[in-house]
Amino acid sequence: MIKLAELITKPYDGYNPHAEVMSEIQKACSRKIYFDIDFDDIQINDVYNEIIANDLVNIDCCNFLQTRGGFHLLIELAKIDKKFEKNMVQSYHFYPGC
Repeated sequence: MIKLAELITKPYDGYNPHAEVMSEIQKACSRKIYFDIDFDDIQINDVYNEIIANDLVNIDCCNFLQTRGGFHLLIELAKIDKKFEKNMVQSYHFYPGC
């Protein structure tokens, strides 16, 4: 509600109310179960092999979900080994296609 109130008090700049609400819902959850990374125009096997080769995160916490334009890598936060917790997000932040 706060985001919508902010948007309607400013000049319209092409925002999509539905998209804004969905985005706010994602941000507002009280407990995250998965860390979701969206990959476009890249193969699942390439990312899977990169995770294994560079020891980015333990593979048993990774779930791959195929989409129309690529896939989502869902990392189950409760299953991440302690040694990966601090650097996990930075490892994927600048990955091509992410």
